[in-house]
Amino acid sequence: VMYGMSSYDVAIKANISDLTNKSDNIAAILQTDEIHDNQAPKVTKEDAVLAAGTDNVDWTTYFSAEDSVDGVISVTADNITVSEELDLTTPGKYDGAVAVKVSDSSGNEKEEKISVTVYNADNTTPPTVEAAEELPEIALNTETSGIDWKAYLASATDADGLDVKDNVTADLSQLDTTTPATYEVVLTVADHAGNEAIVTLEVTVSAGE
Repeated sequence: VMYGMSSYDVAIKANISDLTNKSDNIAAILQTDEIHDNQAPKVTKEDAVLAAGTDNVDWTTYFSAEDSVDGVISVTADNITVSEELDLTTPGKYDGAVAVKVSDSSGNEKEEKISVTVYNADNTTPPTVEAAEELPEIALNTETSGIDWKAYLASATDADGLDVKDNVTADLSQLDTTTPATYEVVLTVADHAGNEAIVTLEVTVSAGE
């Protein structure tokens, strides 16, 4: 024990000294011109929808990468890995079939995957569409552009069983969300080959409180 100081005071003094050294180190790092980048690049991606039989796909077009320090990072074929499970001749949805891995100049890496939907372009059968068992009510004065019409469908599949609910459009000519009542809304669902099916719904605009 140092003269005139308790062991507690000595420990406190040692901790203060340690913190001071760490602060000096951080200050020295901040004062240098060297950039300390520990953030991985940001990857923007888009799932692929391809006709069966498509070949020579440029997978780099489905990804882009940007880093906060390096700026835009070029995505090349060397960055891409394609799953052996992906069969571009057979219709189906292949989840996570194509992966990209990019790194910035500081060695920070980022990996992202996309799904690939392969469809039969020669299909001429309209999709099979079923309305939801319980249709959501629409709140009074709802902006129709914000309505998710997929929620009004229990299922929508093409001839090969591919989910095509994303390809739904609504005829809103009879719908008035400013007046509580029941309205007829016609939903059209298209498959990837362009075949269409329609379903007519009775949709209620609620009276609210």
